[in-house]
Amino acid sequence: MTAGMLLSLPAKGVFKMHIRMTYDARKAQIDGALVNIANKPGGWTAISFQNIASKCDCTHANITRYYRSAVKLRKHLFDLAVKGGHMHIVGQAIAAGYPAASKLAPTVRRAAIESLIEA
Repeated sequence: MTAGMLLSLPAKGVFKMHIRMTYDARKAQIDGALVNIANKPGGWTAISFQNIASKCDCTHANITRYYRSAVKLRKHLFDLAVKGGHMHIVGQAIAAGYPAASKLAPTVRRAAIESLIEA
């Protein structure tokens, strides 16, 4: 610092403090964002690292830490949807031609497709 320069400090409360989340808490937040985005019409195709990161208020790199590729991300979303009974998401996966969706039981596939028709 040279003579004549003043050190000015920002007003109180200007800096935004970030609290680090634990691995499990961040993963749960990402899972919630995944289901939230995909549960809307056309949500299966709207899934991207950037959409999820903006929903979780984090960076793209945080999402790629948990899911290294879009394929793994969609696989996890599909597993969440089947386990959680989100038939609307499963129906979108069937409509998009997701390979794992064709391996579901016929009754589950029928329920998923009917959930799309009702929506």
